[in-house]
Formats: sequence, structure tokens, C-alpha cells
Amino acid sequence: MSSELTLYLIMGVMVVVALAFILPTLLSSHEAHHDNDDQHQRYLKQALASERQALDDDYARGHLSKATYESMVEDLARRALEETQFVKNSPLLKEANRVSPILVAGLVALTITVSFGLYALVGAPELERLNQDQSVIRGTASAPVLREYLATNQKDGRAWILLARRYVESEDWANAADAYRKGRAAMTKVKEDPTVMLELAATVMQQGTLEGFQEAYPLLQEAQRLQPENLKITELLALAAAATEHWAEAQTAMETVLTNMDSSSPDYLQHFENYQMVKRLADMERAQKAAEKTAP
Repeated sequence: MSSELTLYLIMGVMVVVALAFILPTLLSSHEAHHDNDDQHQRYLKQALASERQALDDDYARGHLSKATYESMVEDLARRALEETQFVKNSPLLKEANRVSPILVAGLVALTITVSFGLYALVGAPELERLNQDQSVIRGTASAPVLREYLATNQKDGRAWILLARRYVESEDWANAADAYRKGRAAMTKVKEDPTVMLELAATVMQQGTLEGFQEAYPLLQEAQRLQPENLKITELLALAAAATEHWAEAQTAMETVLTNMDSSSPDYLQHFENYQMVKRLADMERAQKAAEKTAP
């Protein structure tokens, strides 16, 4: 069963529950007309019986002649018949009996139609949120969707990394670096991922600042320790080490890169020239350190 169908079924159950509260009120209102009718007839019978008892008492005391008594009893009986017929044939009661079932059915149909119509037209927040969450899991979410998702799921390191990659795609290096940092801070598994280390290092190096290379250098050292065979890591480590004047480590990394490069590659000559420059600087650094050790 699809997620969308499940949510529609849940909404249907909620509509039924709502109707379960509405219908008793409507039906009780309809039944009240019958209760009022029965009550009116009871009051009428009591009033007529009281009048008949009064006539009987007056006749027994001799206050009324027989002819007057019989005439008044006949008149009372006629009035009782007329009142009873009037209540049974009341236009208001007939209208209530006729309209109430139609009204109940109409309200039920209207409630269901409007509920499902609005649900289909406007969309369900739960369904929209579910779709967004699934796009995050699939790795297809856009930057706006990821930002909305992360507003309530800040501990999801993978989502932060996915957002960082969206920023990289738009060359927004500052926000990309910030998202990478938050992703690493949120989850230990993400923090220890050498691919994430490489991506963060490349992002901060892309900004071209000394601070960026200084942040990238230890990241690339750790990434190379975890994946020594990854030449991309080694190549960036050579650049970061050179930029931060760690000449010996830059030389070692460049030697590894050159060893694995095709000597006929157009980039080989540029890498070799850079290597020679770094090697000279590394040699000078080693000579200086040696001289410092032998100095009195």
C-alpha cells in the first residue's frame, strides 16, 4: 500500500470520527420534534381531562342543568378532537420530519466531499513532509528542501553533507564549508568518513585563503591515513602541505602523485616542475634543521 493511499485512509477514518460527533446532534434535534409533539399531546389530554372533571363536579352539585351539561361535554369532545388533529397535521412538524433526513444526508455528503476535495487540491502536510524526507534519504533533495528538513533534524549529519554538496554545485563555498562542518559535528560516522574530509578540504581550499589551507591540511592528513591509495587525497595534501610550508610532507606527497601519473600526460610536466621547487625548499629546510642541531 502506498504512503499516499495510507494517508487518505487515515483521513477517511478521521472524517468518520468527526461525523460520529455531528450526527447524534442532528438526529437528536430531529427526535426533539417528536418529543415535543408527544409532550404537547399529554398536556392537552391533561387539560381536557381537568375541564371534564370540573364539568362533572358542577353537574353533580346541581350548578348545571342536564341539557347545558351535555352540550358542554359535547363541545369539549369536539375541541379535544380538533386540538389533536391540529397537532398531528402541524405544518412545522411535517416540515421537520421531511427536512431533517435530507439535511443530515446533505451535511454528511458535504463534509466528505469538502474534506477529500481540499485534501486532494491543497495536499496533505504529512504527505508533503513524507515526500521531502524520502527525497533526503534518496539523496535527491534540493537545497531549499534540505534546509527545511534540517530545521527540525539538525542531528542528521548525512543531510548536512547533502546540503553542502548542493552548495558546492552552485559554487557557494562558504555555506558549503559551514554545512560540511555541521555534518561532521552532528554524527561521528560522518566525521570519520575520509570522503567527507576530502570534500571539506577541497571546499575550504577553493576559497584560496591561508586559513582555508590550514584547515584542510590536518583533514587531508587524516584522510590519507584512512585511504592511502586515494591519489586525489594525496594530491590535495601536497597542495595544502606546500601552502602551509610543510615542505617535506609536500615533497613526499608529490612523489607519490608523480609515480602514479602517466609521464606523457599534459599535466605531468607541471607537476614535475612543482615537485622540483618543493624538493629544493624541503632540502633547504632539512639543511637548516641539521645546521641548528650541530650548532654549538
